[in-house]
Amino acid sequence: MRYKKGRFISLFLLSLCFLCAAFISSCERECTHEEFKTSPVPPTCDAEGYTLNSCVDCSFEYKTDIISPTGHTLSEETFAPLCEKEGYTYYFCSCGYEYKSDFVAPTGHTLRAEKHSPTCLYEGYTQYSCACGYEYKSDFSLPKGHVFTSEVSAPSCLKQGYTTHSCSACDYSYISDIVAPTNHSLKSEIVYPTSTLDGYVHTFCENNCGYEYETSPVRSSDVYKGAYVNNTEILAYGIDVSAWNGKINWTEIKEAGIDFVIIKAGSTNGKDSYFETNYAEAKAAGLDVGCYYYSYALTVDEILNDAKLFLEQIAGKQFEYPVFLDIEDTSQENLESKLLTEMCSAFIEKMQSSGYFCGIYVNNNWLTTKLDTEKITVDFDVWLARWLNSGEANWPASFGSRTGMWQYTDSATIGTHTCYFDRNAAFKNYPDLIIGLGLNGY
Repeated sequence: MRYKKGRFISLFLLSLCFLCAAFISSCERECTHEEFKTSPVPPTCDAEGYTLNSCVDCSFEYKTDIISPTGHTLSEETFAPLCEKEGYTYYFCSCGYEYKSDFVAPTGHTLRAEKHSPTCLYEGYTQYSCACGYEYKSDFSLPKGHVFTSEVSAPSCLKQGYTTHSCSACDYSYISDIVAPTNHSLKSEIVYPTSTLDGYVHTFCENNCGYEYETSPVRSSDVYKGAYVNNTEILAYGIDVSAWNGKINWTEIKEAGIDFVIIKAGSTNGKDSYFETNYAEAKAAGLDVGCYYYSYALTVDEILNDAKLFLEQIAGKQFEYPVFLDIEDTSQENLESKLLTEMCSAFIEKMQSSGYFCGIYVNNNWLTTKLDTEKITVDFDVWLARWLNSGEANWPASFGSRTGMWQYTDSATIGTHTCYFDRNAAFKNYPDLIIGLGLNGY
């Protein structure tokens, strides 16, 4: 029924239009609307569709075939409620029509509390936060402040000293009480040459900072040239004495043409009872002085202990002539040559490393049959006991090469002395060598 009624109205209006057009045409004799162009217009959600009939010769047009609006075709999207925003359903049509409904109240914040303890510099608080991003702080507490411990770093030679104040509760620290570096406290020690090792001056810092260096190298071969000398000239005459000689008139000794004396300092059994007197009075009389130590040692350890005793006996004194190891006791005769040689080397090198020009006193039999002759004569000075019946210092051609010192008799007499003296000749200028190198207390 609705469709028929609408069609009737449309026909009525169309007829009316024709009548008006006929009237106007008849009156004005204009367009007769003989030809029309049709344009269909589809219906939309809220507008009807139709066919538009347009005269091709003028602007006259009219609608036919009216079609009702299609109505909205709605889609929907649901939005859940948030902490501070309501939820709803969103309805929308492709034509642009939209609206919201089905509202749901906001959920409100769900808060999580996180406590932050106060630190040295920052206040404490509780942080309240919601998953939506909302947050705030409350329950504030004051900062604790630093709690310091102090550590003193002493100055070193090259680095300044200071006190470090460190907070035990955090990593904050600061430095105070700056002290300038102390600089090196240098000390020099002489490392004396031995028959097998070169010498030098070792300078080091007493503050144990590790700073050190070496200077003034002295080659072993420049000091210790072995037992033999090329010189055939006797450079000085001397004697050697011990407590056995008793009281000595040293002025008379000097006047007899004696240049030097080798004094017994002691033995394994202790210091010679006349050593101190003989040393002082010989020096006072103007003689050059050397000394010797008589060893009863049977092992390397024992003879090293002898060297220690010898150093104690001669400490604080100066000697222009060598200090000697006297090794000839009957208790040592049956020791193997290798052991005897090791004992002699150990004793002499200990004395050499302590700053003494040390050699060995030995008779020709011991030198050639009981010791390693080559090692002893190559490494060390030798004071050779090889007596002549004549008692004169005339080196026989049969002896071969001369040693630095030669004890050529044990039965010399001097002036008013009732004892016999051992007489010696020196083929080497020991005073210049020893004093020049700063050895034997120099």
